[in-house]
Amino acid sequence: MKAKANWRMVVTAVAALSLLCGSAVGLEVLEGGCVVDTYCSYPFEVSVAPCGMPRGMVFDHYGNLYLSQWISYPNNGVIYKVTPQRQAYEWVSGLGTPRRMVWAGGTEYGDYLYVADATPKDILKIDLDGNVSKFCHVNGGPHSLAMDVRGSYGERLHVATRCPDNMPVVSVDGKVQMFSNFPGSVPGNTQI
Repeated sequence: MKAKANWRMVVTAVAALSLLCGSAVGLEVLEGGCVVDTYCSYPFEVSVAPCGMPRGMVFDHYGNLYLSQWISYPNNGVIYKVTPQRQAYEWVSGLGTPRRMVWAGGTEYGDYLYVADATPKDILKIDLDGNVSKFCHVNGGPHSLAMDVRGSYGERLHVATRCPDNMPVVSVDGKVQMFSNFPGSVPGNTQI
């Protein structure tokens, strides 16, 4: 049970550190009393990318943590994998600008990691062996992803885009449909 609690704290800590520090080369555990401890480090050279930082983090059902990051704009993106044994390594490379990710295990989308890659404006589908395929194209570029695992909105993959600001949904077969415009969207901006 303690290990599960620590994993939750890792997520909170890395998100906070990436915002405060501008870059991070390790995962920090933030305990209840605000004690910070290094959980693990991963092979990232800050000298190559002074502004590199994790863009997205997600766990799979097997206890692995994935961090998306790009080293230089627009096509040097990587995903690091951290195992439950604290082993961290570069898992996938050669991506554009990977951002937020979702783990779809337990849904009809299967045991895949779905990644918003904003440079080619695609959502990528990555299997457990790190094999990457294009799942779908989203105009405006996918920025954030969310999986409706409880079925409140049809058990689909939801996407947040930028310019135009809207929220499409993607079916299991990769078909993109409009779900909602954001309140601040430009009227008529329904391009998906």
